[in-house]
Amino acid sequence: MIYLILTIAFTVGIMSIFKIFERYKIDAFQAIAFNYVTCVVVGYLYLDNTSNFVSSISEIPEWIYWAMLLGCMFVFSFYLIAQTAQKAGLSVLAVASKISMAIPILVGLFILNTSKQYNLLNYLGLIGCFMAVILTSMSSDGNSKLNKRTIWLPILVFVTTGLADTIINYANHSLLKTGQEAYFSIMLFVFAGLAGTILVIGGIIIGKINFKLKNVIGGLLLGIPNYFSIYFLMKALTDFDNNGAFLFPILNIGVIIVSSITGLIFFKESMKSKKLLGLCLASISIVLLSYQNFLTYLGY
Repeated sequence: MIYLILTIAFTVGIMSIFKIFERYKIDAFQAIAFNYVTCVVVGYLYLDNTSNFVSSISEIPEWIYWAMLLGCMFVFSFYLIAQTAQKAGLSVLAVASKISMAIPILVGLFILNTSKQYNLLNYLGLIGCFMAVILTSMSSDGNSKLNKRTIWLPILVFVTTGLADTIINYANHSLLKTGQEAYFSIMLFVFAGLAGTILVIGGIIIGKINFKLKNVIGGLLLGIPNYFSIYFLMKALTDFDNNGAFLFPILNIGVIIVSSITGLIFFKESMKSKKLLGLCLASISIVLLSYQNFLTYLGY
């Protein structure tokens, strides 16, 4: 349970840093690219045994290709998120990114078969999750509307975010050995860093990106919570027996609740009636989804 709590905390930390970027006019795209350097350094320093990491990578493990794919998807997904926020609005982005939890849940239920004990209350909790996400999303910038030229953006955000969570779940379930979560995290950030650096350099060469030192500093600050959000997510999956159908709804709703409280206290964001209703529904859904795990932890 502690890994789930830490994953929520570091995920909300990332969101808070993006709010700070907006305040200090830091280019989020450049910061995203440079943050992966910090992710790699932090991950390497956090290793208990660096020699095991080097030997593991030198043998080219099977999961390295999934780490490569996921690293490239991270950069692409962040780009889509930025485009969706600008062209379709934050409410559309929130729905697309949070509802994407349907993909790893369905994979966990019907492909990985890690959730055979799902019962009626769990399914009601899952439905409640979707309703809570929609309610909380509707309370944000609801004036933006989609048109034919931008409707593909939230669809791609939905697909890429959901697929990224699914790949993490699959790799942790089928490919990684015990203790390799840190190795996988480091390598996916290595590949994400390479992809992001190439894009930034290309943007500077063609004159589309104006390089500034503060963007590098912003990326370095972003990298610490970014690394640990992925590392503790994989630890949480192991803690929940790779049961993504339980973990991902709780994680997503938990992030919504904590980020809403954080925004209310630290960024003076409003708490509209729909958001408040969504938070209450989210709390009920969490109980319905996870009561079996809580009873197990309590020894019942």
